[in-house]
Amino acid sequence: LASPGQPRDLEVARHLDPRVLAQPHKPASADELETRAKALAAAQRYLEAVGLLRVVAAHKGYDGERERDIQDVAEKAGRADLVVESLGRMAGAATDPAARAGVRRERALVRAGQPSMVVEASKDARAAFGLVPGDADTATLWLQLAEMAGDDKDVADALGAVASTTAKASERSEAHARRVRLLQEKLGDVDG
Repeated sequence: LASPGQPRDLEVARHLDPRVLAQPHKPASADELETRAKALAAAQRYLEAVGLLRVVAAHKGYDGERERDIQDVAEKAGRADLVVESLGRMAGAATDPAARAGVRRERALVRAGQPSMVVEASKDARAAFGLVPGDADTATLWLQLAEMAGDDKDVADALGAVASTTAKASERSEAHARRVRLLQEKLGDVDG
């Protein structure tokens, strides 16, 4: 519509559609977004703040400290799902199996606090045990979460994990006995 040097054509174009002559808006940098997010969090606008922090994380890449900030603000916003998401990124970034297992246990505990996430909490605990198969505390956590989820097969597997990791002979035999009873009575599987 508009041709250079023709003021009348530019004026007509501006009236018909202002976007024709609009200047592109420079998008905010990741640093600017992070500054805005901190200001929003300080103003107790937690949901907006966590949204911006997630955008910053997407732009800048993984940063453990930023992930903890995301978790803190998401918790204040009442968004356990975003805390879980962030812990998932942390677990994925952990290279040491013990560190990854620790983050998976933490995520399992966050999920356990949400009735709709209990089954996933048990899966996280199972995965953590898979990373550190000799850890009795992780086996016990898995058992507790499997029982909360009500999954008999998962409970039986977790009982096997508890039996294989506990130091006390009485706990070991009790876990084996419970597992056998569960397999026979509820799952109809004598062989395990």
